Amino acid sequence: MELSARYVYRVYTEKSFSAAAKALFVSQPALSATVARLEAELGFRIFDRSTVPLSLTAAGRIYIDSLEEIMESERHMQRRIRQLSEIKSETLSVGGSSYLAYSLFPTICGAFTKQYPDIRLRIDMGSSKSASNLHDELKHQALDLLLTHTFDPKEHIAYPLLQERMVIAVHRNMEGAAELEPYAVSAEELLSKSYPPEKELEDFSLFRSIRFFRFRKGSLTYQHMAKILGDYAAASHTITHVTHSGMHYALMCAGLGALLTTDSIIAAAPHPTDELLFFVPKCPESYRTLYLIRPSNVPENSVVRNFLAVAQELSASGRLLPALQK
Repeated sequence: MELSARYVYRVYTEKSFSAAAKALFVSQPALSATVARLEAELGFRIFDRSTVPLSLTAAGRIYIDSLEEIMESERHMQRRIRQLSEIKSETLSVGGSSYLAYSLFPTICGAFTKQYPDIRLRIDMGSSKSASNLHDELKHQALDLLLTHTFDPKEHIAYPLLQERMVIAVHRNMEGAAELEPYAVSAEELLSKSYPPEKELEDFSLFRSIRFFRFRKGSLTYQHMAKILGDYAAASHTITHVTHSGMHYALMCAGLGALLTTDSIIAAAPHPTDELLFFVPKCPESYRTLYLIRPSNVPENSVVRNFLAVAQELSASGRLLPALQK
């Protein structure tokens, strides 16, 4: 904004030429001459000098309103440039140890990098035993964001990314699977959510002779199995000491056991689904949500905010996991 316009605005806010001149560190005659020269160029008077305190003419009111719009536009520009400067100098650290993290982070980080190519990304995928370690890294600010199903509302701010449906998957050649086939839904029906409501199961005694994979007691999947399958989860005895959900899924596809998994993992898995049977439990416990979380005691900066915006936009548009979000 030009100097003369800034002088006019200061006169307007002070409602006095003498007070404005003092605030601007210029003489009153010089200030009055500058304003008079601008009024002559515009072809109208901005101030009504006959009033005390000084007031605006009708044309002057329009001029001041326009100045304020220009000033707000300049402030907005400065904020955007300041944010851009902050973004260019920062690194973003994200983490996740679940099978879905391996599938989702390439999509999210790829889209984020296209929009913010100057950000340095650090991605920590941990290991099969490091979920708790990643929570510790988040707590100690070694991570900015963590992709997870669990969080503490007292310590974290959580951003929902994806709701998953827990389902039972069985290879059709597995012993006992043939008797279950009338209750199964196809992969296409499952992922498009087009199966009939009566296909949702409440009677899990159907699986009393089916071998399930055993999960570590206390793990998230173990807890889901106990809530959904109840006593029938206790019969699980196939393939122990495997903790990676992707490996569990691959072993299920090989016919080594039934598996409690999610529609998201099925959508992300590279294995063909033609030989698989899927069963949908009818209970509230069959739903769970995947979140991006951050520590509640750390202020959200523009880099974290922009990454969250990219991830949530991908989720809302169905591009985060297209096979599931048709």
